[in-house]
Amino acid sequence: MKKISKFIVIIFIVALSFFTLQYTNKNNETEICKETQSSNVKICTKLDETKVVMNQTDQAQGDEELFLEDLQKSIAECKKLNNAIVYVNGKTIFHSEDVDENSQFFVASTTKQFTACLILMILNEKNNADIEKTKHDLHLPLCDLLKGTKLLQNIANQKSNLWLTKVSLHMLLTHTSGIDIAMSSPIFFKIIATKSINTITPYDLITSATSFDSDKVGEYLYSDANYVILARIIEELSGASFSTCLQKHITSPLNLSKTLNCDKGTFKENKIANSNIVLNPKEKSPLDLGLITGAGSMISSAKDLNIWTQNLHSDAPLMGKELHKLMFTPYVDVPMKNHTDTQYGYGIAFTKICASKNDCEKTSTEIFHKGDFRAFGKARTFLGHYTTPKITVILLTNNVKSIKSLTKAKSKAYNKLLQGNINE
Repeated sequence: MKKISKFIVIIFIVALSFFTLQYTNKNNETEICKETQSSNVKICTKLDETKVVMNQTDQAQGDEELFLEDLQKSIAECKKLNNAIVYVNGKTIFHSEDVDENSQFFVASTTKQFTACLILMILNEKNNADIEKTKHDLHLPLCDLLKGTKLLQNIANQKSNLWLTKVSLHMLLTHTSGIDIAMSSPIFFKIIATKSINTITPYDLITSATSFDSDKVGEYLYSDANYVILARIIEELSGASFSTCLQKHITSPLNLSKTLNCDKGTFKENKIANSNIVLNPKEKSPLDLGLITGAGSMISSAKDLNIWTQNLHSDAPLMGKELHKLMFTPYVDVPMKNHTDTQYGYGIAFTKICASKNDCEKTSTEIFHKGDFRAFGKARTFLGHYTTPKITVILLTNNVKSIKSLTKAKSKAYNKLLQGNINE
């Protein structure tokens, strides 16, 4: 009798284990259904979700390999790639003899990504991490946000200060402030025509009587002055210099050892890979990038920029998810010659990418910012991240022809990858 009881217990345990295993397997299964062409009958198959995840990982790795292979082929067709580096997902794909992943480049307007992140972090810190208060303050007129500050007093004392009552941080961040001063604009050259390059101050840029058009408030108008103003607001709210804030909040936490803001006299030109930035051949003194702090004043390397970008697109961004959502929301349409579907967030742009002009069955988004010292020298940068599949591309050079060739090679390789995924 005891033997029979033991036998029954064993059978019960085995049966329980079997059904438990079956239940677990069912929980890991996903039913995939597809209608046949000849009828409305659906053919369904069950897939193990664990295998699906593994397949997705394999697919991502395969996509990256295909992209890199096509990119290298396209780069091989390029001519005279001087002083340049191509960096993809943490790997050097191409570099000229004189640079490597740690070479420092002027990154020009890519600086704006860092400035946007900093103003959000500083403002939220000032508001004791009250995200709703931070959202509210982003839309306050600057005369209210900066009430009682020295910065407000300095600007208010200028003849042209109407914009203080009309413009908010949100408008500065999205280039919808109505303030029109880019480093390549006639207004900028009009300002510097009356002064030596070394005596111009940021206030000459942000208080120019001809720079603000109230009728253009809310309209996208790319302007370096917006981010020069943001940098001054960062300093006012934090009580520290832009460089100190950058180090405290971004470069030190992420260990970006090659990234810094160009305060005058803090670097030696001969150590910067694309440092041939001179106002004009007659005036040999280099541009004081302290003039455009926040808009185009930073130096970095391909390796550092990859770490920065990977963090921005991770599940745990340094700035926190709530601030990240604010920064990465497309707010305004951007008129582009080559892309009709481009928007701008806070210091970052978004472009819808199709496999070809006539094929948008499957799309990806390119999240990017370019840098261009066209008015002063040859610094060219591109910092981009594709969402599907996830690929980060960094292009750094000081050669106009090089950046055009590399950008074309990058786009060609990615479009081919996107087309291949559609055809599979």
